Amino acid sequence: MTSHAYHADDAGLTVASLEFLASAAGQPLLQAATDAVRAGTHQDVKTADRLRKLADAPDVRAALVIAAASVKATAPKGKFASLPFFWAVPEALEQATSLRVARYKAGLLPAGVTVFDCCAGIGGDALAFAQRHDVVAVESSAVRAWCIAQNAKVAGVNDRLRVREMLLTPDHVPGDDHAFFHIDPARRSNNRRSHHYEDMQPGPDVIAALIARMPRGMIKLSPGVDFDSLPPGRLELISERGVVVQALLHVGDAAPECRTATVIDDAVTSFTDRPALAETSATPGAFVFELDGAFTRAQLAAAFAAQHQLAALTPDGGYLTGDSPIQHPALTGFRVLSALPYHEKQLLTAIKEIPPYSTRAIEVKTRGLPDLDTDVLQKKLARDAGACGLTVLLYRHDRQIKAIIAARL
Repeated sequence: MTSHAYHADDAGLTVASLEFLASAAGQPLLQAATDAVRAGTHQDVKTADRLRKLADAPDVRAALVIAAASVKATAPKGKFASLPFFWAVPEALEQATSLRVARYKAGLLPAGVTVFDCCAGIGGDALAFAQRHDVVAVESSAVRAWCIAQNAKVAGVNDRLRVREMLLTPDHVPGDDHAFFHIDPARRSNNRRSHHYEDMQPGPDVIAALIARMPRGMIKLSPGVDFDSLPPGRLELISERGVVVQALLHVGDAAPECRTATVIDDAVTSFTDRPALAETSATPGAFVFELDGAFTRAQLAAAFAAQHQLAALTPDGGYLTGDSPIQHPALTGFRVLSALPYHEKQLLTAIKEIPPYSTRAIEVKTRGLPDLDTDVLQKKLARDAGACGLTVLLYRHDRQIKAIIAARL
């Protein structure tokens, strides 16, 4: 299969504009744009007129794009919250690995190895790798390559991170057999997101050439990627703050038949085993647990449930049940108050018979019911049952929809 160059969306920015913003002459404009973004006035006509007094229109537009991206990136819950400023273009920031996840990935690399971070974007992974390793960040976009170099200075790792502007082709890949690679290919086909490995840009032929040059590495992928289309390797699914953010294929791993699910929150929790389908139980126990999406996507719910003496209520293991409360980073626990076949009127009657647990609004969660409008049902129950602090869990078992009324642990 032939690879096609990925045309990055750099929001119309140029290296010349970025260099101006980084210069002493451009800093007042960038600071004013940043202040306007934080104040929420960056789209006002008066703000545009005021900024135009500091520079020409292209530089003003560049300042607003960079400022908006930096404010988002460095916000308290942003991907780069620990940095004072972050140079980025919107598309690259959306695709970037957060520093929290990237630091976890950096800790997986062998000590003393040189890392070639290919398709490095704006440097999300490269910055974390450079805290532990010597890094060569390879990027085809001049604008993004410039951002990596600036972000390395901000993060204080520019002495261990080199930037190489380079377009990868099957005949032109970096590295050697002593190095380690990481690649984040674009996941688009005809300007649409794709879950097919063959649609990656650069494509499988380039990645194969990279593996031939460096047999050990990691391929960052969408969590929705077609697992069966991937080259040999151990697949890891990573969730951050309860959201599955990426899949990672470990090439050259000693256990390619296994998969790993990793949950990253205040701490890091990983679980590795062979994937398997879960056998479902018809009857919920005293407690129900919602399993983190990294485990269900990796098909590790069955192995996890067996280890913790739990049974699956759903085929993907998204709902597990047991007779004892369990505290685990991958689990959200609920105490079962009532279980019944799902009918809206009967469900409402059952909810009203249970004393309120708190003044929190009722919530509705579902597994495997794409045709059920959760928002509509939740609004109906909240209107008719009031604030009761309960949670309704809906799922399908043997062609029937089941309902569990529960309280969060």
